[in-house]
Amino acid sequence: MIFARFVVLSISILSFSLHAGEVNVKRLHKAEWTRLETGNFLLITDADEEKAFAMAEDLERFYYFVSKSLGYDQSPMADQVTVILARKTSTFGALGVPGEYSGVFLSRPDLGEIVIFANANNFSASGDGGSSSGRSTVLHELMHLINRNESIGLANPPWYNEGTAEYFGTYIHKKDQIILGDMTLLKYRFLSILKPSGRFQSIESESLFKTTQQQLPISEGASRRQNEEMGEFYARSVAVVHYLNADRERRRQMYIYLYLIAQGKDVDESFQYAFEMTYEEFDALVRDYLNARFVMARTFPVGQGGIEFPDVPYTATTLDAKDSMQILITKIRLFSDSFLGEGNREKMNADVEKLYPDLF
Repeated sequence: MIFARFVVLSISILSFSLHAGEVNVKRLHKAEWTRLETGNFLLITDADEEKAFAMAEDLERFYYFVSKSLGYDQSPMADQVTVILARKTSTFGALGVPGEYSGVFLSRPDLGEIVIFANANNFSASGDGGSSSGRSTVLHELMHLINRNESIGLANPPWYNEGTAEYFGTYIHKKDQIILGDMTLLKYRFLSILKPSGRFQSIESESLFKTTQQQLPISEGASRRQNEEMGEFYARSVAVVHYLNADRERRRQMYIYLYLIAQGKDVDESFQYAFEMTYEEFDALVRDYLNARFVMARTFPVGQGGIEFPDVPYTATTLDAKDSMQILITKIRLFSDSFLGEGNREKMNADVEKLYPDLF
């Protein structure tokens, strides 16, 4: 995740060797794009209408589940959130996003813009009951939005923001229940904090809780060690979030801590008040939780007496090439020059100008 004064850019990464991408205007222009609109989301995707609606329905249901059923009450949004979902990895790369990225959450408060870019390759609906990297990526980015837009006044420190995005990205609707926190879907994350013996090392909660956004080492040209540290940060974050979410009392303590931080209280003071233990004692509990092999997913009943999802009405239209280019390029232009890479913005603008001299 990268913060600037007016830009918030949260990135889901498959690996941690970052190289600037390049906007491939020709490929974007050749793709067939669908615009699908629901109550909260405006999807722009190169998938067909059936798959586009499956994606939109998952977004709406996930948003409903987290905001209504789990109590992450949301502030009203002025506009629908634009979600650009690429069905193919090659199309996602053509948006100018580096190949190592699987998703981007972009917020421009100065322009009133929120955009989610996601690689929806291999997407399958949560109702299919199986895992899907494409769905996990989309829901990971949506959780960043939910964290930022919650209205109950909790802090959103980096460990919590990234840990909850990873944790909630495991969401599956299987038959008559919602499953959240299936560790088999996160196993790739934990390789970086496993000892050669196969047991988990300490998550070092003090340094984790005190890590600021500016200290995260995601940047172009990051060293190998910085990349490894970022991978460890993700793993430690989701380990703590999983542990705290596994028990009602621990969830209460977590929310007390986040509320105190939001009130400007000191990290040490807030931690001691909320958890009533030292960092070392907390580390031992998390390590024991992970090593005990009793890391359980949470389940929520669906249907009468449980979560009853409302219908998701929608409208869908096939965009012509010019309209799709105008939408896509407008959103891509929200990226900073450093994200797009040197000279990439100028090349993109020149390529668009050749196709549609009067587009902008």
